[in-house]
Amino acid sequence: MKIEITIFIIIPLITIIFFFLPVNIKNMLKVDLSEFNIPTFYTAIFIHEDFSNHFLPNIIAYYLYTSLSYCFSKLSRKNIWFTINLYIFFLILPSIAYPLLICINKFYFHDKLPPSCGFSGIISALIGLTPISILAYLKNSKVLKQIDKPLISIFLASILLIPYIYRQPFIPITIIFLLIISIWINKENLKAIYKHIKKTAIQNFGLFFLTILSIPSYFIGILGMFPTQIVYNGSIRDIISHYLGWIIGFFLSYVFLKIDN
Repeated sequence: MKIEITIFIIIPLITIIFFFLPVNIKNMLKVDLSEFNIPTFYTAIFIHEDFSNHFLPNIIAYYLYTSLSYCFSKLSRKNIWFTINLYIFFLILPSIAYPLLICINKFYFHDKLPPSCGFSGIISALIGLTPISILAYLKNSKVLKQIDKPLISIFLASILLIPYIYRQPFIPITIIFLLIISIWINKENLKAIYKHIKKTAIQNFGLFFLTILSIPSYFIGILGMFPTQIVYNGSIRDIISHYLGWIIGFFLSYVFLKIDN
């Protein structure tokens, strides 16, 4: 029960308290990308610029993707696996992402980037964790024998969204080709998943709703994870944390899942 209290009460409460701090204190708690200040790596993730465009979307996304991953982890009896991933997201991700961002600011932007804040990098990791949690549940329920092939299809489909986000005039033909092959290889898995969803619609509507909600939520999360506007209200959106968060949430959680199995 302790992890539930931490996830759903303590972390949001800290974020709310930090949001109402005086502006001068909030500025001190942001990551100054021209210097190496380790404590701010962890305070900055709780700092948000405004309510409607930064704080509220992050809180909603945090609850959504945490709840989805938590529920599927609970169903597949992977509570410890979920907890380990969550600790990594909050403790390890900032210590990797911010030093990288500081180096990019120093050597590429010549210390011109504004301070960074927000925990959208954590949310990106939770978005990456969501499909792995679903696959873990499907394997535990004997719907899938293995999750490696479906994982590849999800990854390729995720990559295909990136050119659309940045309004590129072309979509990589190679990725489309690989995705089509991957879907073809996964045709039996897709049939098994379809039968399972159809079965849960009759026998367990709550689980059916959770499954149906999680699939579009993941891809909507991908679309929202890569902002086209990098600098907002004088602060830089920690885009490095977005990329790293998704990669860690997607691939590192998969590695841990393989070890756990």
